[in-house]
Amino acid sequence: MFDRRIPRPGASFRALAGVVCLSVLGGCAALSGYPKDPQNSSALSQLRDKYFAEGIDDCYRAGDCQALLNLSGRQAIRDDVVLNRMRVYDMEFSLFARDLSGANNSVSIGTDLTALALNGLGASAGDAATKAALAAASGGVLASNGAVNKDLFYEKTVPALVAQMQADRLKAETSILSALVKPDVDYSLQRAELDLDTLNDAGSLNAAVANITQQSSTQQAQSQLQMNLYQTAVTAYTPSASAVRTWLKNGATLDMGRYNQLQAWLTNNSDPNLHGVTVEQLTDVSNDSLEAARQRAIAEVPIK
Repeated sequence: MFDRRIPRPGASFRALAGVVCLSVLGGCAALSGYPKDPQNSSALSQLRDKYFAEGIDDCYRAGDCQALLNLSGRQAIRDDVVLNRMRVYDMEFSLFARDLSGANNSVSIGTDLTALALNGLGASAGDAATKAALAAASGGVLASNGAVNKDLFYEKTVPALVAQMQADRLKAETSILSALVKPDVDYSLQRAELDLDTLNDAGSLNAAVANITQQSSTQQAQSQLQMNLYQTAVTAYTPSASAVRTWLKNGATLDMGRYNQLQAWLTNNSDPNLHGVTVEQLTDVSNDSLEAARQRAIAEVPIK
């Protein structure tokens, strides 16, 4: 007689099935790093439909948006539209930042949990064939995760990019809010829309990377200038250099109050070439430009 019973799945099959389940569940467990948004899911859509309606510009120019916004008067309409469009952009950016953070974390969570599960099953599985299969699969998952992490190398830089985007957006929002105190004749809705476009663009990765790159280039240029000064420096012994050094010491020790006062004069100077110059360079380096700066400092700080 033949045994017609359906054979039970072996340990290897059950183990691999469990790993697949863990992988799927892990892959879905995205950690955005943000608290749950209390906003109603339909609020953004409603605001977008209302304040980006096609007839807004026409009724603003007519000074009557009763039908669309229940408002009259160009300035009242301008303020309402601008502030609510800013709110829409803020909500959109919040969703973008959450998605950006969550997308990175979900990939690593899925593959890491899968590798841990495979390693654990490999240690507890009974037969040698199962152990060998799970060990090989674990190595493959870990190698794959390494490749994914290389493709998503910016995962560690996401907080810095988000911080830069927030700084860029704050700058744009400040500009808009300060302009809204002006009468409509001086700051129309059409002019505000140009600033709103700038605000919208400030929430992009490309803009954040460009600004970070620009800042790094500027800092590198300033550092190189300082390095060049030190590499070619000859100690200054002019009367102005001696006067500045004597004033800074104010006796036997360095006077930090005077030091900070002189550094502030350099940092906030009307001459941008002095913004990256340190007090040490001003007092010690011998060249024509710094000699002129020392003479200005004696007169303007003043140094007596």
